[in-house]
Amino acid sequence: MDEIQSRGPGTFVPLAEDTAGEQGSSGSGGEGGGDGNGDESGEAQDEESSSSNTLVTMETELENFRQEWRRELEESPQFDASVGASRGNTAELSESHKEEIVEEKARRYFLQGINAEQSGRLYEAISFYRRAVQLVPDIEFKMFDNSGKMQTDNGSDTSDDSAVEEEEDVLNEDGDVSDLVTKFNNLSALSGCTLICQPDLDQKTTHISALPREVFMYILRWLVSSDFDFHSLEQVSMVSRGFYLCARDPEIWRLACLRVWDVNCGHPNKYGTWRDMYVQRPRLRFNGAYISRTTYVRYGEAMFQDASYRPCYLVEYYRYLRFFPDGMVFMLTTPDDPYQSLAKLRHRKVRHTTVLTGHYRLLGNSVSIIAKRPKVELPVGSNYFRYRRNKQNLSHDPGEQQYHLKLEVRNIKHRTNFQLLWQHYAIHTKYRNGQETVSSFDLTPKTFPPFWFSRVRSFTTESISPLQ
Repeated sequence: MDEIQSRGPGTFVPLAEDTAGEQGSSGSGGEGGGDGNGDESGEAQDEESSSSNTLVTMETELENFRQEWRRELEESPQFDASVGASRGNTAELSESHKEEIVEEKARRYFLQGINAEQSGRLYEAISFYRRAVQLVPDIEFKMFDNSGKMQTDNGSDTSDDSAVEEEEDVLNEDGDVSDLVTKFNNLSALSGCTLICQPDLDQKTTHISALPREVFMYILRWLVSSDFDFHSLEQVSMVSRGFYLCARDPEIWRLACLRVWDVNCGHPNKYGTWRDMYVQRPRLRFNGAYISRTTYVRYGEAMFQDASYRPCYLVEYYRYLRFFPDGMVFMLTTPDDPYQSLAKLRHRKVRHTTVLTGHYRLLGNSVSIIAKRPKVELPVGSNYFRYRRNKQNLSHDPGEQQYHLKLEVRNIKHRTNFQLLWQHYAIHTKYRNGQETVSSFDLTPKTFPPFWFSRVRSFTTESISPLQ
């Protein structure tokens, strides 16, 4: 095949044609032209025609290759914008480029607003959100997908390798474990997600993460309820980081402190936070009952048949105390075990005459209680007036009794406010003639053992009203 020399893009000149021209000129000018020269010129023409045909074929194939190459480039998703600009789409590309710049600026404002909100700078957060909405009104919907994950410019969520590494770095930082609120806030700022949680699996129904934070906080107030069931609140905080942050909301713990100590609440500067104040300061527990078990041996009288034999009896009874946040207290003394007796203390309205009702007052770590037996409402009927006439004729006046108790709140190991110790116990009896007697008891550990707290789940199964 004849050689081809390239002299520029798209231009090819056969070397055989130049060679043939030189041979023809030299043959015509040389001596002894004759028939031999004619044969040589014919062969040169044949060779020139064959080389020109080959050149046309190669140029056609090359042009087809160029067209196919351009077509593949135009159909490729990575087609350069300069090609489109050369075809008259320069104005459209510039408009789309401007929109991308505006949207990217709105995204930056929105992320700055999220970081400011997580840090507690609400005024700055509102300013950033306003700027972002002014640039792109639906920027919030573009920032998050249906699952609540923040989207980046290329459409992928922010849970990439770099974000995961940053979260691991934050979690692996050396520090106090009690400062989890700060760590979780930093992780939320890194992820850019403001939802209370994120569904791990695809949900066909509405997930709890779709609830606004304000609604979820109101649900937590119902969970704590007026009975102060903070044990259930701590269980909820173990679900996720978002639930943990909601359960540590200062407003919930501030309301609890105000309900417990009222005017003597003060400020939590000494403890650090409202939650630390509620946990560390001496108080009473409301999601259960304090139980004291008393046991002693009592000897009976000697038998007339055998004077040397005296029977002995093991006496066992229980004392129960249940406190309410509004200052009410129930007191019960009975030989029945807790499984039979705690049901009598469940409802606020007293349904058993053996339950004493009263009020308490907490001062420091001391609790003062005044309780009395509720009045028995007799049915009005034929026997009512006979009972009243016989009661007036009685010479014995039992009087009205009031039970005065003073107890000390104590911590046992890692259990705060778990024990109540006796400090004072007396019964005040007031008679109809105006006289009043006081019977004080000698408090010994055997006859008056301390109260121990026991959580009762049935006390908090129903929520009457939220924490307010």
